[in-house]
Amino acid sequence: MKVLFALLALSLAPLAFGQGMGMGMGMRIPADFAALDIDGDGKLTKEELGKVAPAERLDQVFSRWDADEDGSVTEEEFNNRPGPPGGMGMGG
Repeated sequence: MKVLFALLALSLAPLAFGQGMGMGMGMRIPADFAALDIDGDGKLTKEELGKVAPAERLDQVFSRWDADEDGSVTEEEFNNRPGPPGGMGMGG
């Protein structure tokens, strides 16, 4: 079921770009951590986030979200992720 939900979220992700909430610049990221955590290990990797984030912003966004700089984003980091510089926070 989790995989099905993740696939659905990823298939809809291109439709969400340009619609406001997200990483700034009109990009939208699913607000559900589980939808992004494709392998279900409780962490988001750069590869998982890369499925919905444009390549040109991936490194910047991932480094901002990975608060402890361990190479992955936990659900806590995701829920407390900062907004774009000078913009509104993204919340969780």
